[in-house]
Amino acid sequence: MTRRHSSSLLETKKSCAGSATSREEVRRRRPSSLAGSTAGNENGVGQFIVELERNLIGRVGLIVWDRRTWETSAYDLAAEHAQEELGSALVRSAWGNGYAMEAAQAVKSWCHRDRGIERLVSLIAPDNLRSQRVAEKLGARLEERIQTTVGPTDVWAYHR
Repeated sequence: MTRRHSSSLLETKKSCAGSATSREEVRRRRPSSLAGSTAGNENGVGQFIVELERNLIGRVGLIVWDRRTWETSAYDLAAEHAQEELGSALVRSAWGNGYAMEAAQAVKSWCHRDRGIERLVSLIAPDNLRSQRVAEKLGARLEERIQTTVGPTDVWAYHR
């Protein structure tokens, strides 16, 4: 598996953002807040490609949220209310092989070690048991349930 910046978002499993079934649908529906690489993002964070044997199997990375509204934001707008979210999505054929865990662990470690981020969260739909298990294995604990534009969402927190 290799990491590199991407302008592609591959969202093929159920998450708080919904679900998609093909790359074409993903490209049509991708939110602009997730489409940029870390190099071009004003927050200095973004998404990484997850590859297996030179095949794109997903994405993993960070999004900045404003904790007051739980809407995507930027550090300068959210100020002390900024919260980094660790999120990932894999194609269905890659589920159950530990790839999400491996990719998320790499980004989590990078955030704590190189970015100095003390607290990360993952926003996970209450019925997304696979993502909850990954979060638990990475050391996250369920903190609260919030209401977002897509409905109830659980906040799983990772502390350094």
